[in-house]
Amino acid sequence: MLFLVPDPSRDGLEGRDGPHGAAWYERRALARVDEGLRYQVVYPAAADRTASLDAGDGGALPTVVMIHGGFVELERYRWIGRHLASRGYVTVLADHDANLALLSSDNSSAALDDVFRQASDPSHVLFGRLDSNTPSAVLGHSLGGVTAASLWAQAPERWGVLGILASFPAGNVEVESFRDRPTLHLVGTEDEPDAKREQGFDRFTEPRVLGVIDGMNHYAWTDDATDSELDGDGEIGRPNAETRSSAQYLMDTCLDAWMRDDAGAASTLEAGVFPGVEVSR
Repeated sequence: MLFLVPDPSRDGLEGRDGPHGAAWYERRALARVDEGLRYQVVYPAAADRTASLDAGDGGALPTVVMIHGGFVELERYRWIGRHLASRGYVTVLADHDANLALLSSDNSSAALDDVFRQASDPSHVLFGRLDSNTPSAVLGHSLGGVTAASLWAQAPERWGVLGILASFPAGNVEVESFRDRPTLHLVGTEDEPDAKREQGFDRFTEPRVLGVIDGMNHYAWTDDATDSELDGDGEIGRPNAETRSSAQYLMDTCLDAWMRDDAGAASTLEAGVFPGVEVSR
C-alpha cells in the first residue's frame, strides 16, 4: 500500500523526507512451530498501481528493525518506516504477544529472517535487493528499546547499529564489552526523567551518540497517543512534527554514516550541530 508518493524535489536533508515513495505490506508467518507472527515491511516505492520498488541505484538496501513500546501497536511507529523508506531504507516492524516486546522477544529476528527468505523469490517486491549477510540496525522505543538492546548484545553478527529511543538496556544485559558497534540514544527533554537512561548510555563504548531533543515527550514517538498515555507524560515544548524532524536529522545522519559509510554524514556527525538537539558522545 503506497502512503508516500515519490518526489524528486525532496532532498532528505536535516530530517526531511527523501525523494523515494513509501509503501508497506503486512505478512503473517510462523515465529515458532506453534506460534504465529504478524509483521509489516515499509520500503522505498514507486507511484504505480502495484507500489513496486523504487529501484534507485540497484544496490542492496539497508534494513532496519523497529520494535514497538509496551502496550503500543506496531502501526503507531509506521511513520518512522515511512520516513526511512523515503531515504532508501527498508524497515521491518513485528508484533509481540500482548503488545509487550519482552514476550516472544525474538519475533523481530523471526520477522527479519522471513523477509530475507521472501526476498529470495523472484516474484517478491524486494527480490534481489536485500543482503542477509550485512548487519541490520535494530531500533526500539521504551520497552522496545530494552528488547532491542538485548537482541543487539546476543547476536553481533546480525545487528550492527543499535538505536535506543527513550529507553535503556536492562541491567543484566552485557553491553560494556562491545567495541566498534555504534549506538544511538535519543530522548526528549519533556520525557519523564530517568537516571537509568543516562546510566545506560554510559555503559556503551564508542562510537556512541546521545541526542536530547528539545521539547519532545515520551509518546511523541508514537502516532495517536491516548489521553491516558498523555496524562502520565510530560507536556510537549514543541509540536510533534518539529521534535520528530529534529530526531530524524540525528538518526538519519547516524544511519547514513554507520550503515552506508557516507563521508558527508560522518562529517556532519563529527561536527555535532543539530538544531533542537543537544548532542553528547
